[in-house]
Formats: sequence, C-alpha cells, structure tokens
Amino acid sequence: MSPVDRLAGSRGWVRSDGHVVYDQVADLMMQRSLYPASLDEAGRYNPTCVWTGTNGNGTAGPSPCMDWTTATGPITICSASIPIYCAED
Repeated sequence: MSPVDRLAGSRGWVRSDGHVVYDQVADLMMQRSLYPASLDEAGRYNPTCVWTGTNGNGTAGPSPCMDWTTATGPITICSASIPIYCAED
C-alpha cells in the first residue's frame, strides 16, 4: 500500500515547532505545503531538503527506507546534512 493511501482520512501534519506542513492528504498529493518539512529531529532548520522514501506526491519512491544503509543520523551529501523522515514501508 502506498504511503499516501495509508493516510486517507488523516489530516494535520505539523513540524516540531508546531507549524503545519500539510493539512490534508490532497495537499500532500498536490505538493501544497504551508511550511516546508525542513526541520531535523531537534527542531534545527535545514534549508536543503529532507529524505522521506516517497515521491513528492506521497506515493512510494524508488528508494524505500529499508534500503538506506545508515542508522547513525542524517546522511551527508556534498557537505549538507539531510534529515530523514521515513514515511513509507
């Protein structure tokens, strides 16, 4: 089952600072975020991106979380630390 399908009927995804990222599943599917998902687990701002294991519309991405090989924290690419939000099976 696709991650976005599992969310059906849910709403109100917020960042650790309380700002709403997506209100409804349709917002996620249309990539209409109110605030970007740009905070790490400690609430620190990361302007680059986050890795989720999903495509931008919430469907399963080509690289599922179980294929990631680090369990020690953010992945670093080109000197950028990227938070991981695993949102898929």
